[in-house]
Amino acid sequence: MARWGIVVAAIALALSACRTPGALRPLPAADPRPGLLLDAFERAALERRALRGRARIDVEGASGLRLSGRQVVVAERPTRLRVEVLGLFDQALVVLTTDGDHFELFRTADLSFEEGPLRPEILWEQARIALRPEEAIGLLLGAPLPEPGLVPVRAEGSEDGSVRVSLAAPGGAERRRLGFDAQGRLLRVEVLAEDGDVEWIAAFGDYAPVGGVPFAHAITLYVAQGDTRAEIRLRDVELNPELPAGVFSIRPPRSAAFGGSG
Repeated sequence: MARWGIVVAAIALALSACRTPGALRPLPAADPRPGLLLDAFERAALERRALRGRARIDVEGASGLRLSGRQVVVAERPTRLRVEVLGLFDQALVVLTTDGDHFELFRTADLSFEEGPLRPEILWEQARIALRPEEAIGLLLGAPLPEPGLVPVRAEGSEDGSVRVSLAAPGGAERRRLGFDAQGRLLRVEVLAEDGDVEWIAAFGDYAPVGGVPFAHAITLYVAQGDTRAEIRLRDVELNPELPAGVFSIRPPRSAAFGGSG
């Protein structure tokens, strides 16, 4: 229990710059803001289908783990992902792709290639971030969708206009908390396990327009499994771009590999 107290304190410190500000108090049942915020958030999330851009990712974890690097990222809901880890001169050092069913992994250092059925733990294996691909894609899009079946069970607000809405399965414990600022922008997501323990927390900041909509270019992430903290900064972001065929695979199509259609 003492260690868990330390972890909670670390989460609060790590996310203090992006946390929902102000003292939160229960909102009256008649306050329309929670329902309006949830509706707008779910609509925006459904409209954000894909992303292409560049990222700087810094990861710290248990046992002194430290990872840092620049990446090119292409993501499409629910589980299609391409990550290129870049070297000093922007050459691809490692390429990881998932097409929803399979993954492919190529390392230029030894020209090794691996492929197989997509595993939920693939991001933990490669980057020590214990999120499923669909969770990571939702974070990159700035709009992680709640799991189906959750309903709002509690709403709180502060004098600065920020609102936090807690979601749960009917009759069940809270599973997710969403924090919004006075402009309706997502500031924070907390995902809880069935026993109430934190699974992961993400805070969003550095909002700037992309395609005419506010988009979070900075994400601070804490994942309880692995005691991992990550800082993600995005740039050159495109939302819902036209993606070329084969972008979620490393191997060229068989016809291209043999120089023809047969």
